[in-house]
Amino acid sequence: ALGDLRQPFLEAARLAREQGITLLYLTTHAGTRSDDYYERIDWTRAGVIPQYSRLPSGSPAASSSFYSEL
Repeated sequence: ALGDLRQPFLEAARLAREQGITLLYLTTHAGTRSDDYYERIDWTRAGVIPQYSRLPSGSPAASSSFYSEL
């Protein structure tokens, strides 16, 4: 099932490489399903910044930063 979920990122990586981009970077809320997802598809966690963002409920949340070398 991860193969289907990984496909958009594989396509984004292909397009980025065509443009000479060698690294992709993103952030997401720490401790969420998306946080787990990026680890499962082999992105590298660069770090976590506490109370950097807010959840939809308005509560403060940590932010996870990830990168993928192309």
